[in-house]
Amino acid sequence: MKIDLIIPVYNEQDFLADCLDSIQQQTVKPDRVIVVNNNSTDQSLEIIQSYPFVTIINESKQGVFYARTTGFDYSKADLMVRIDADTILPSDYIQTVQQIFTNQTNLDAVTGSVAYYDCLWPKLSYQVDLILRQSLVTLLDKSMFLYGSNMVIKKSAYLKVRPKLHFNPKIHEDIDLALHCQEEKLNLVYKKELLVNISSRRFAVGFKDFMLYALATPATYFYHRKLKGLYFYPLLFLSMIFYLLIWLNVKPVASQQSFKRVNPVNLE
Repeated sequence: MKIDLIIPVYNEQDFLADCLDSIQQQTVKPDRVIVVNNNSTDQSLEIIQSYPFVTIINESKQGVFYARTTGFDYSKADLMVRIDADTILPSDYIQTVQQIFTNQTNLDAVTGSVAYYDCLWPKLSYQVDLILRQSLVTLLDKSMFLYGSNMVIKKSAYLKVRPKLHFNPKIHEDIDLALHCQEEKLNLVYKKELLVNISSRRFAVGFKDFMLYALATPATYFYHRKLKGLYFYPLLFLSMIFYLLIWLNVKPVASQQSFKRVNPVNLE
């Protein structure tokens, strides 16, 4: 199986080096690392160019949906790994991906765990995140998710749903992808052992932006008609509680330092 790793990038100069270093240190290397430059105006492009193993492509339409889709369309690999520019991979990540798809050949897509490396209690945030995602699967009658910071999808599976994907800035593009996959009866699974570290920066924002990000999760399921009647409200409450817990964990750190420095968490 050929494996490409795709990273959408827009003004990520504070995170890219740590992300690309973690890729460089993989015990099993991906066949290609594709970075999609989405109109960056900072030093992101210069940083990317300093890593010779990276293939750089450009997407002029602004938005992670367009950048991700351009990267997926460009890839010719059997498996496409999607991460974000602030994702830090353990050294055996690609090896773990290989093992998962070798052991279960019927899989179409896999998503994994995340730990937040720059908050007060990273392991607590990891547990909160895990509980939320497991609760979503139960509450929504086994409606799976794919996490944009940590997902793997077969190219063949992606091509089946490609024409149906939505661009809507009020929903999460990674959950939208997952729901389209499930509507096509594709086999999506969650693997706790596929762990990455990410920044908690998305929560270190003003309350309005924080709530807009939180509301996008139930909005995506509602958009796909996965929520009926009063089911919307427990999911909304669950999402708000989750984001609030992470937000309280992040704000003291955000007020004291930049998110540039990272301390990846080992949850073994």
